[in-house]
Amino acid sequence: EFVAGGRRSDDIWPLHLLDLKDNQHVTVTYKLLHQIPQVIWFYLDSFVFPLTMDHHLEKVSASGQDLGGEMLFGRRIGFSGTPSDLLPEELGQCQYEDGS
Repeated sequence: EFVAGGRRSDDIWPLHLLDLKDNQHVTVTYKLLHQIPQVIWFYLDSFVFPLTMDHHLEKVSASGQDLGGEMLFGRRIGFSGTPSDLLPEELGQCQYEDGS
């Protein structure tokens, strides 16, 4: 019986014999597994996502209206962003720069 990479299933080492320090072992294993979606998902879910993302039970979110309004800060001296009339009400109407 043949598996990925044109190798026979009896050519594949049992996992307990896989030597991660052996370049040939790692290369053959990579060629067999690198395009299998379940393997990719397992790697991402087990190693990449936990290391790169903080997991929280609650998600905190806010809009530009919230961030620029009085909810967070009692005093503001400006608001950065694309000019539009969607400024927080507390900042008043947008003052467009000439040429904007």
